Amino acid sequence: MEGTDLKGDKGDTGDKGDSAYQIWLDAGNTGTEADFLAALKGEKGEQGIQGLPALQVIRQTPSRLTVRKFRLILRIG
Repeated sequence: MEGTDLKGDKGDTGDKGDSAYQIWLDAGNTGTEADFLAALKGEKGEQGIQGLPALQVIRQTPSRLTVRKFRLILRIG
């Protein structure tokens, strides 16, 4: 299969779909786009658990990213 071009022909452009706001209205909601955007944000949730320190995650992740490379990335930022 190596060397085989698996890319097909470009298809026709599809019809333009409804916006998320329009779908929200079609679902029976009413209001402005600002009301829609406000409805997307839920209530504040509970505090999540503390994550692991970055260096510990790197040490536990089998990859080419070594602690030395990570420190260099942090310095370059």
